[in-house]
Amino acid sequence: MPLKLTQENFEEFKPRINFHSLHITFRHAIIATRFLPPDLNVRHIWIDSLCVIQGSKEDWEIEAPKMGSIYQNAVVSLAATFGKDGKAGLFRPRDDLSLRPYIVRPDWDEKRRTFSCEDRAPEQSMLVDSALGQRAWCF
Repeated sequence: MPLKLTQENFEEFKPRINFHSLHITFRHAIIATRFLPPDLNVRHIWIDSLCVIQGSKEDWEIEAPKMGSIYQNAVVSLAATFGKDGKAGLFRPRDDLSLRPYIVRPDWDEKRRTFSCEDRAPEQSMLVDSALGQRAWCF
């Protein structure tokens, strides 16, 4: 059963959530954010099922109106597009021959950086048809 915030475990989760109790996708997201540049000062991560009390209409009515702002103002948004649940992980095997270097200049930094990006053209339909691609907030 996926770990989620409920009325029953709310007090237990307040100080911290054990990293090893999280599904692999959530652990991958935390690991990925640790590699962001330190000057971005990312100290928190928003995971809906751990930040909104599941099964609570009252908490949903409080938190749902904030979600647009949360996602709009996020430093980065991660999406596990190829997993059906939190057990699939954020990362997947890839063909290193499909990687291409791209030079970008992020808004938060004047330095030019090179990122290796995978050519995703053949997978676009898989992305749209994925479980996550069916969620309205992903567009």
